[in-house]
Amino acid sequence: MNNDAYGRTVSFSTDGTTDSYTVGESQVFNFPAGTPTDAAYLGIAIGKNIEIFQAAVSDYALNAYSYADRFTLLALYHTAQAAGLTNRQAYIFQVMLWAEAVTAYALSYISAVKALTDPTIVVATAPDFSTITPQDPLITPLAAMAIST
Repeated sequence: MNNDAYGRTVSFSTDGTTDSYTVGESQVFNFPAGTPTDAAYLGIAIGKNIEIFQAAVSDYALNAYSYADRFTLLALYHTAQAAGLTNRQAYIFQVMLWAEAVTAYALSYISAVKALTDPTIVVATAPDFSTITPQDPLITPLAAMAIST
């Protein structure tokens, strides 16, 4: 047994076809038999970093706009579009641009982490949501409803 870059206990087993690394008590990472240990540990570190990131980006988005607000804003956007309320539509569209920027940031972050080759750097890599452009426009369904044109 060894520890991974996150300090978690890792055990190794192989069936001759697949090398299995069990992290903790239940998380299993499988690699083709004969995969160098360094490569396996790098893959484990990348997997953990991405897992942490996915939870963080989800929290970031949910803290900005709850599921209820997202649904309401989407409904208001479509009804504004149907009713020709272009100012209301433009106001709500800001959050759609922000959501697109968050998605682009997530894809870029994951690609960058997957390209890393040192588990220590993988562990030290963390998201910086303040770099997302445009920033959260801080719109609300109530303010959207107040726009009548």
